[in-house]
Amino acid sequence: MRCRGCGYELFDIEPGPCPECGREFSPLEFRFKPRRVGFLCPACGHGYQGLDVDGLPHPKQFVCKECGAQVDAAHMIVTLPEGARADDVMVLESPWEGRKEIGVVKAFWRTLGWSFVRPEAVTRDLEKQGRVTDAFRFATRVYALVILVYAGFIGAVSLIFAGGFTIGGSLTGLGMAILMMLLVSGVFIFVWIPLWALAAHGVLKITGEKRGGYGLTLRALLYAQGPTIVGVLPYCGHFIGGVWSTISAAMMIKAAQRVHGGRATMAALVMPLASIGAVVVFYGWLLYIAGAQFGNLSMATRVGPSPIGMALLERVGDDGSTVDHVLDLVDGRANRAQMLIWPQRVYIQGAGMDLPLPENRTIQDLRDMDVEEIRALREALANNDDFYSFCGMIYAHRRVDFNAAPADLIIAYSSPAFVDATYPWIMAIKADGSNWSYYETDWIDELRNQDALREELGLPMLPWESDLPPTLEDLFGGAASEDNAPPF
Repeated sequence: MRCRGCGYELFDIEPGPCPECGREFSPLEFRFKPRRVGFLCPACGHGYQGLDVDGLPHPKQFVCKECGAQVDAAHMIVTLPEGARADDVMVLESPWEGRKEIGVVKAFWRTLGWSFVRPEAVTRDLEKQGRVTDAFRFATRVYALVILVYAGFIGAVSLIFAGGFTIGGSLTGLGMAILMMLLVSGVFIFVWIPLWALAAHGVLKITGEKRGGYGLTLRALLYAQGPTIVGVLPYCGHFIGGVWSTISAAMMIKAAQRVHGGRATMAALVMPLASIGAVVVFYGWLLYIAGAQFGNLSMATRVGPSPIGMALLERVGDDGSTVDHVLDLVDGRANRAQMLIWPQRVYIQGAGMDLPLPENRTIQDLRDMDVEEIRALREALANNDDFYSFCGMIYAHRRVDFNAAPADLIIAYSSPAFVDATYPWIMAIKADGSNWSYYETDWIDELRNQDALREELGLPMLPWESDLPPTLEDLFGGAASEDNAPPF
């Protein structure tokens, strides 16, 4: 029978102000086991037993049979029988820790309800009563109930929308979902909450006096898990349950450890705030890494060997030159015309597949042309320019001495006409036959670097977009109309 304010033992003390803190108290605030404590008449000290369900005198007002004085139970001194302990005669206010008297089911639901609306009452008597294992049992039952509701919801969805359970299908999925929830709940109860209690108890220990040890703080946090049952609600349930549980945790720590509300709040919030901070830092780190990776993509990124580049290298002669036009690579066997439909975006998405070529052919027709037809097409495309455009690629390999060219020299690149929000890269082939990607915004910088490199090698500068022929009329001598002509 301890003071609600400071925890001072109040047996054999006249009701009124607490000798320790001055808080007014009355025997009617407490519950006792029937017939286990004595109540003394304030006038003569005659003893009475508590006979009602709360172990209090019945009725509460009566006439003392010894001295005839009018007696009010609220002013009677409560005495502890000789040899008895306070823990043996008190009925725990926490329903769960008093479940032997009221039943497990009733105690669970009452404790669950109190954790929402009367959290302090759950832990007020916990200092010397009950065990940590009792609190763990309550928390595990709360999370088991959450899992049960989730499993029922998933099962109902499977029955309604999937037409029932199937072995290896929805039934396996349900089992995996339950297993995952059990694993997460177990980690939370047996790892996270003890760590939370350790941090909270550390704050209490640093900031002043407290009534009990680490186990008491741990029990308070375990009982505070009751509101997490709200997590069964869709969308915002987990958020509401988490916030409510944290508020209950602060109030339960206050009642259990007999500390000020500010200290209890700091103790309850230290771990959640630290966790939120850790999550923010983690996601910030992920964003930083993603930004760094994205930044790397925006620079030159080696994709791998280019079939066109490797084929050009295979045809390099003693003088360091290769074929004059990529169509000269087509032999109908190892090198087929289809490889020239590049970059693959042109082929896969069909962009430009209907672009006309001389002799009333289109890029699509390249796949079906035989070698003789390819040679005829090659003759129609003959020119002596330093650069030429073909199948979405701008080629700059003419006049390059491959025997002496630096590996970083670009010899072909995809037309910027194919760059958009879904494909923001320009693909380039370098003199070593490798395939590289450049992010659109960095391509201008790369063009400047290539101009400097080509000037050093005595090669003509790469054509900028504005320098290239805008229509197929310029490319093929009037073989196409303005309507279906690409920029290059």
